Amino acid sequence: MLTLVGALALVRPSQPDGLRITYFAFGSNMCATVRENRRGLRPLSMAPGFVKGERLAFNMIGFSPQEPAFASIKPSSNKDDECHGGVFQLTLADWVRLLASEGVPFGGPLGYQVREVTVQLYNGGSVKAWTLGSGLLASPVELPPSKRYLGLIRTGARELGLTSAWQRRLADIQTTPFGSLPRPDARDFERRPDSTFV
Repeated sequence: MLTLVGALALVRPSQPDGLRITYFAFGSNMCATVRENRRGLRPLSMAPGFVKGERLAFNMIGFSPQEPAFASIKPSSNKDDECHGGVFQLTLADWVRLLASEGVPFGGPLGYQVREVTVQLYNGGSVKAWTLGSGLLASPVELPPSKRYLGLIRTGARELGLTSAWQRRLADIQTTPFGSLPRPDARDFERRPDSTFV
């Protein structure tokens, strides 16, 4: 069985900047209410960017018909594909907190897997970052996300100032007809302490 210490050794960045971890978020962690209010993360810096040759995939199987799928980043057969998101500098403590909130490594082959990607920054240049890709037993087909969950991703994209083309792409994603809806008390919902997943 993999211990937490062993898990940290597996996800240790190849080139750490002191105790800073560079993390690329593409899903609900782009949204401040999830990232900061719910997960309690305090990024040291943030910047928009994109990963070439990868795509946003809704292939992480959810836990009910109301939340059928969550997002991951997946290599694309189309080299021109891109996945846009945010690059965050995290302390080691926040990185461990993020991994625990996403079920890493305890989700096993069903859960998220830590991967290193090269992110092209909007303001120029590139940076290596860790991100969360789909596990070995992810859904082989795309699943529709809930309106609530996709709403968090769309909000995060606006907050980070991602391109209008990317925001239009997010706007075109179809949601499940049975999914959970955004609620007036969504901010309180996202502030629940000690919650995992979204």
